[in-house]
Parts: sequence; C-alpha cells; structure tokens
Amino acid sequence: MDRITKSLIEAFLKEHEIESEGEAIDFEKFCNYCVISREYPETFKVEDVSVGSSNDTGLDGIAIIVNGKLVDSIEEVDDLADINKRMEATFIFIQSKTSNTFDSGDMLKFFEGVSDFFAEEEPVLERNEMVEYKAKIATHIYLYTQKKVV
Repeated sequence: MDRITKSLIEAFLKEHEIESEGEAIDFEKFCNYCVISREYPETFKVEDVSVGSSNDTGLDGIAIIVNGKLVDSIEEVDDLADINKRMEATFIFIQSKTSNTFDSGDMLKFFEGVSDFFAEEEPVLERNEMVEYKAKIATHIYLYTQKKVV
C-alpha cells in the first residue's frame, strides 16, 4: 500500500478513535466509511456496516438505508415505516482490496455474494454472523413491502 493511502487510513482511524486491527481490516473500514458517507452524510459507526471476516460471502461492507436513515435493526425499520407510512430502501455493498492488480475472480465472488444476499431460497454461500444479520433485515424490508403491495 502506498504512503498516501496509509496516511489517510491513519488519519481516519485517529479521527474516529478506532483501534488498528491490521492493514487489511483498517483499509476495509476506511473504504466502507468513504463509500457510505457519500450516500449517508450523517454520523455512523463504521463497525455497524463492516462485515468482512471469514464467511463474508465476498462482502466487506453492507449498509441499509431506510427512508433516509442508516438502520441496523429490524426494530429501526419498523419504527421508520410506522412514522413515515412508507418504506424506501437503499442497499450498499462494498468489497475492498489492497492489491494493485485487478482480479476478475474477486469481482465474481463479490457479485455472487450480493446475489446470494438477496436469494429467495436458502443462501448457497456460508454467511458470517454480520452478513446473516443484515440479510434478516433485508428480508424483513421485503416482507413489509410485499404486505403493503398486496
């Protein structure tokens, strides 16, 4: 990783009072923050959107924005739906790599991870706890919208 990127990550960790977990994890958190903050300019904890670890299905970050608010629980989804009497959801998926080369296999894994996330049947890919939790929120959103359409 180049010096400029390293210094940006160090500044990010310091500004957000995040302990370093090693270059790869720090880079994932930095990328997650950079991507999501462009879509959601409010304050948020990058740990709430970081899902990368073993069995992450090729995903390093997942953000779910409902009615303009970043949500991290089914209860938050229900509260926003009750308050607004509608539901508009945006899903943001992030994969970050520190390598200097492009790997189409990594892209394929990412696309498969996103597709599996929204699978109507049982997921094919083994999910870690965070990916599974975010998928349950997504399923709840879809069930809510199906009830409103019917």
